[in-house]
Amino acid sequence: VKGIGPTVAIDLKVIAATAQRMARGEVRGREVLSNWTQLLDYCRSAMAFESREQFRILFLDKKNGLIADEVQQTGTVDHTPVYPREVVKRALELSASAVILVHNHPTTPSMVTLDHAEYR
Repeated sequence: VKGIGPTVAIDLKVIAATAQRMARGEVRGREVLSNWTQLLDYCRSAMAFESREQFRILFLDKKNGLIADEVQQTGTVDHTPVYPREVVKRALELSASAVILVHNHPTTPSMVTLDHAEYR
């Protein structure tokens, strides 16, 4: 960006990383599913600036508390492979009672993406 030097660029990266950690900290140990807005904020902070698609899994305990947040696959700008066997395997390893499957669209959203967002 014109007018932004290396120091400002580093400062912006530090601010973004701090905001992401704060959002993650607010969710850990809480009932993720009880607050849709908090879940969306958490996912946006974790994935908003990714340049490639990610398939991320939030593993939940029986009270819907967050056990783990893991990126299972990283793909290209418009494709990420998903392997259901690996999703189930990891959920069993963590003794998760529930999972939330998330993926991002780093490019301009398509009509299908917009339809997914509206469906919830």
